[in-house]
Amino acid sequence: MKQKDFKRLTEMLGNLSPTQLRNVSQRVDELNGKREVQDLTDKRVASLAGCALCGHPEFAR
Repeated sequence: MKQKDFKRLTEMLGNLSPTQLRNVSQRVDELNGKREVQDLTDKRVASLAGCALCGHPEFAR
């Protein structure tokens, strides 16, 4: 996202109703949870010496 678009987005947050803010907050929490899982998965995959099924040193997620 471009910096000017992000700035405009954050400025608009002050105009949201409490319900809208709650919805935005819940969505951000969902995305953060997905990011945490992705980070853990990336660390696990990086620690593997090869494919868990066949042992080949190169594999795709």
